Amino acid sequence: MLIAGGGIAGLAAAIALHRLGIPIRVLESYPELKPLGAGLILAPNALEAISRFSPNLTAQIIAEGYPANVYKIKNDRGSVLSEVKIGEGTSPSYSLSRPELYKLLMEQLPEGTVTFGCRAVRIHNSLPTEPVQLELDNGEMLVARAVIACDGIHSAIRSQLLPRIQPRYAGYTCWRAIIHAPELAETMPQTFTETWGANGRFGYVPLTRGRIYCYALFNAPYKDPASMTLTPAGLQRRFAAFHFPIPQLLEQLTADSLIHTDLMDTPALPRFAFDRVLLLGDAAHAMTPNLGQGACQALEDAAVLYEYMQRKGTLQSAFTAIEGARMQRSQRIAKASWRIGKIAQLENPFFCRIRDILMQHTPSVIAKRQMSWLYHMPKSSS
Repeated sequence: MLIAGGGIAGLAAAIALHRLGIPIRVLESYPELKPLGAGLILAPNALEAISRFSPNLTAQIIAEGYPANVYKIKNDRGSVLSEVKIGEGTSPSYSLSRPELYKLLMEQLPEGTVTFGCRAVRIHNSLPTEPVQLELDNGEMLVARAVIACDGIHSAIRSQLLPRIQPRYAGYTCWRAIIHAPELAETMPQTFTETWGANGRFGYVPLTRGRIYCYALFNAPYKDPASMTLTPAGLQRRFAAFHFPIPQLLEQLTADSLIHTDLMDTPALPRFAFDRVLLLGDAAHAMTPNLGQGACQALEDAAVLYEYMQRKGTLQSAFTAIEGARMQRSQRIAKASWRIGKIAQLENPFFCRIRDILMQHTPSVIAKRQMSWLYHMPKSSS
């Protein structure tokens, strides 16, 4: 079986299939294991998903990651707008860098499983009675029983199968970085914090070994030259009035530590399964990062893939069942993330103040109920 894309979704899917004894080959366009990347948070539902197809990987993530059981949203003056206890009834969330997670995923696979430097560009045949033919960007044609497309938000395979589905810009851009600041890290024990203000948002997430994952978001046109060339000094000016420790964190930034991304998602897809071709991860349900669920949903995909591929039946029936198990939940999360982004990115000071008051007076039981749904992966169907 071929997997197009060697990101989190592709590697997790490969681990699930490998544990079932299914021969797999992963095709990754990047020339080597990605050495760069900022941080991410694996919420309790992600840990639950991983435990279903690779319990030892769960243990390694817990050992490598930084645990947190509180998520706070503050205004730019430092007042708490919302506070959620992450670990109530579940495990904590764990933060780690993307390269660390990639390394842990790769270690679960036999050497040579991933072929770097080749990109899948086109499906030539996906008829139920014949092998699937997959064309690479170098002109090579591969043949397999099935193809799982995990080639991201700009998926070439999805574009071929669903040409009307195109990524959409959320209206705001993001700068990410990991800094080493042990003294500042000690001020945020087991807490993830995001601050909302009229000038944008700023989040900081502690990692192990005195590191902190930081991200800054603000409204800007798509591919805005001023945003693309913004310097650490520019970020410091924009967020200078934000509460401690945000200005202090920004002082630690260097130009080579920053990663810039225009944030996007995809509209809800009408289907994930196409006979023996299946879309997973961002190829199927790319979402904005406002709920921190992009990687988590890719890992849920892998868990469901593991479950349904164990069952008897054709590949087509398995892929259709996976689509049925994953479509509603992933799309609901993507829509919720989009809505939260629009609220969080308000710029008018008057509307920001109204938003903040409403958040401060929202009963905690409502936030708890919402997080319970998000952080509990549905149980396996019989």
